[in-house]
Amino acid sequence: MKLTGVQRGELVKFFYSTGSNAEAALREYRRVHNIRSGPCSRVAVHKLIKKFEETGCTCDKPRSGRPPTPTEVASEISRAGTDPPSPSPRVAGRRLDLPNSTCDPAEKARRGSLQYLSAQGRGMEGAEVIEVDRSGLVSEDGKNAKTVLCQRCGSKVLCPGMALFAEKELFLPAMMKKRSTPGSLGEGSVSGEQLKDHWLVDDMYAFENVGFTKDVGNVKYLICADCEVGPIGWHCLDDKKSFYVALERVKHE
Repeated sequence: MKLTGVQRGELVKFFYSTGSNAEAALREYRRVHNIRSGPCSRVAVHKLIKKFEETGCTCDKPRSGRPPTPTEVASEISRAGTDPPSPSPRVAGRRLDLPNSTCDPAEKARRGSLQYLSAQGRGMEGAEVIEVDRSGLVSEDGKNAKTVLCQRCGSKVLCPGMALFAEKELFLPAMMKKRSTPGSLGEGSVSGEQLKDHWLVDDMYAFENVGFTKDVGNVKYLICADCEVGPIGWHCLDDKKSFYVALERVKHE
């Protein structure tokens, strides 16, 4: 059985939190989920880790044009492999996925560059706030009632019940392919929309499939992991528990 995005993410976390041991990672996974076998073999875990270290992604499909793992993340991965096992899998997982954790105050200031701030400010001027008809999309407990998919290719982004509905006015640049998404733009005006309705995800491993742009100031934009169209969402590097997916930028089934 093919692993889900959540399963792949958990196995990566458990691998590093148990001292880079595939067998121990599988035992921890089985203990947490109270199962006697599965979800895959040790060989599959090693292949997953190899892919993660090469691409910085746990997606199940190889895709061309994916950038190499950023130097910061590679450094965190190496550190996790040599550190003593962490008592908490979640701690290890968060450490791997927080490239900003190695930055000193000067580096954080550099990331909040004038280029990003001025471009975002120009893009927001006069932007109309767009709201979505959310009838039938939000469950009684405030979560996504339907599967969240990429509008272009239909790739599954979130399973039902994995995100909370949230209202937050965020500026997202116009939809485009990854090679021209915000992370690769130079200085100049950025066209886009001011969006209010979002799905809020508090753990990146809750996604079935998602990709990220390069840092734009202290922000990473979310894109489709398969066709690389975006941005479909927004993530601030200063808040590791908040990933916003704009309802306007995805479809629901």
